[in-house]
Amino acid sequence: MTKYMIVRLKEKEELRTARFMNLGYCRKNNILKPDNYELIYVDTLKTDLAKDSGSEHFLEILENLFEKFNLEIPSDFKRYSLSVGDIIVFKKKGLAFFCDSFGWENITAEFPLNYASDAPELLPVVDPCQCKEKPLANMRTCIQCEL
Repeated sequence: MTKYMIVRLKEKEELRTARFMNLGYCRKNNILKPDNYELIYVDTLKTDLAKDSGSEHFLEILENLFEKFNLEIPSDFKRYSLSVGDIIVFKKKGLAFFCDSFGWENITAEFPLNYASDAPELLPVVDPCQCKEKPLANMRTCIQCEL
């Protein structure tokens, strides 16, 4: 099974005007930096990406996730729906996709995360033995324990 992460712009005053903006705006204004984003959700896909990793398969998965987080919002997702500007990262494949105005764009090369690590740069470093750290709503333990 493959874990995916949803990351979203941090709620900082200097990023307020970039929220819900398309990829062109984010590129032009140098927004696509892991430091500007926070992890808001982690889950596991029901399908294994290793079996079929073609671009059509990824687009289908991304569209299914968009539908899930807009029409069938999980009860443990305590944020507003998946929107333009959000990024989905597939940890196993080391890929990042930007939710653009019309569809999804692969931004893996522009959104440098430390995919080889169990704690990508944008994830807080949490001692797995100290799960008192603020876990995400859909997690029973800390981020380190989940990934």
